[in-house]
Amino acid sequence: FVPLVICRLIQGIGASAYMATNQGIIAEMYPKEKRGKALGILMAAVALGTMVGPPAGGFILSVLSWNYIFLINVPIGIVIFLLGTKYLPKSKGNKEKLDVKGAILLFGGTLLLFGALIESQQIGFLNPFILGSILISIILIFFFVRLEQRVEQPLLELNILKNFQFSINLFCALLLFICIAASIIIVPFYLQNVLKLTPLHTGFFMMISPLVLAVLSPFCGNLSDKIGSEIMTVVGLFFMAVGFFFMSRLVESSTIIECAVSVIVVALGQALFQPANNSLIMSSCPRNKLGIVGSINALVRNLGLISGITLSTTLLYKFM
Repeated sequence: FVPLVICRLIQGIGASAYMATNQGIIAEMYPKEKRGKALGILMAAVALGTMVGPPAGGFILSVLSWNYIFLINVPIGIVIFLLGTKYLPKSKGNKEKLDVKGAILLFGGTLLLFGALIESQQIGFLNPFILGSILISIILIFFFVRLEQRVEQPLLELNILKNFQFSINLFCALLLFICIAASIIIVPFYLQNVLKLTPLHTGFFMMISPLVLAVLSPFCGNLSDKIGSEIMTVVGLFFMAVGFFFMSRLVESSTIIECAVSVIVVALGQALFQPANNSLIMSSCPRNKLGIVGSINALVRNLGLISGITLSTTLLYKFM
């Protein structure tokens, strides 16, 4: 068990490094007028992975041992690493000094906050350990902010947060992922316990959203480059609001078609919103800060997902 946890920790470090830099690399490689399309393709790739991963894992487990779930990634990782060293852009100019103290404070604060939100699902949000962890995380983040105001090369350039476009789009992304995570948790319960679908049929139903995202995200990203990312974000938020409203009206007598329409409308809104939103976020900062802005965007995304899961499961268990 311990070696598996250690290996997963190493995987997490690699995944966080990728998630923190992928949008920054795309923003550096593509000019502003083509950035929406590129980020839309990235979103389509993520959606395809979400859709193909679970069935592929199930197939591997049906014919081989569970070890191959991890072993199959080794040759893929080697090939991607070699391609990355050849085609990804190299750093230019002077490299900034790492703010070690700031990194430690931010790591401790986010680790305690995320850990508390996850564990609160099991032991309750009002548990003293949960409340204590959240309090300590707030203190660490407070000292992190104070430190960033004094150091010469801060980990987080706080002046970026004064940019209204950056802050409002980051806040919208946070709300989006809270809602998306909540629906992903609640919908399978509704499909199996209310509409009486089998786990197999529920799995196929849950592929609708990533399929819509995979098909429409590149097109929507390209469209945002032509008509403006601001318009696309507003239209995307509108469609998601309509989809979630439809979803909130589902009852025991609703049909699978009504549920599917709700999910499709939400996915359409997400495909319209997310590439444009990411483009606005990445375009609101100087080029030498693309990495940290991308990492903040990834942090907000994960915080939204964890918050959505925590809130939805808490409400679900309370009503059950």
